[in-house]
Amino acid sequence: MAGSFNLGLENARGRYIARMDSDDIAYPFRLSRQLRFLDDHPDVALVGGSARLIDRDGNVVGIRRFPMTLEQIMHTAVFTNPFLHPRSSGIGPA
Repeated sequence: MAGSFNLGLENARGRYIARMDSDDIAYPFRLSRQLRFLDDHPDVALVGGSARLIDRDGNVVGIRRFPMTLEQIMHTAVFTNPFLHPRSSGIGPA
């Protein structure tokens, strides 16, 4: 999977990369909100979000929140990935 992801990054030609797995569900406004934030904050290189955890039937079973400030992100990065990625955060199937 990492090899395919890296190949995609090497061949990407757009200004932005949006990361999403096949079993992820995003709100319709996710990308527009994130793009607007990046455009309004040219000093920012990466954005993320929180996640509603759902079971196989689509029922919300929890919420996973992530750090929001640079200080919180830097502190969290010492111990774990401060951005949502289902495989590295214990979310989603193994």
